[in-house]
Amino acid sequence: IYRGHWKKNKQEGKGKTTWKNGDTYTGEFANGYLNGKGKYTWTNGREYEGNWRQGKQHGHGIMKYADGTIYSGDWKNNQKEGKGEFTWKNGNVYTGEFTNDLRNGTGKYTWANGEEYEGSWVDSSRHGYGVMKFSNGTYKGDWKNGNMEGKGEYIWKNKDVYTGEFANGLY
Repeated sequence: IYRGHWKKNKQEGKGKTTWKNGDTYTGEFANGYLNGKGKYTWTNGREYEGNWRQGKQHGHGIMKYADGTIYSGDWKNNQKEGKGEFTWKNGNVYTGEFTNDLRNGTGKYTWANGEEYEGSWVDSSRHGYGVMKFSNGTYKGDWKNGNMEGKGEYIWKNKDVYTGEFANGLY
């Protein structure tokens, strides 16, 4: 069911659509597409509010997932793309770059327990150079597929230091 403006038999301007499954969209339309600013609510509790282009999330927007996680940032063709912040229900937070819906580029991930990683990401894994602050010390160096791998330095809280090669997270 659509309530709103029409132009040449297509939804145009501001309006509201309710689909048979109960999903709703309230916002702007252009040429029959969700286009401009709007809010889409799924029956499963998920909700997106932000920019749309030709029926897809595109531009800045906020997605609130049914499990309590929230993403606020840039979108391109229904995928997280550009800069954004993803906050999990457990308190973990990632702030940084996304490509193809994954953490890619540079970013900072902070765990609820206070540990944090800041550096390079590839396909949502720590990969490239990064700094990880653990509860017992700090690692600065190379990462591969989420593990300390290559040249690096680990400095323990008691000031002991290891500098050298790491493999699969071990020295």
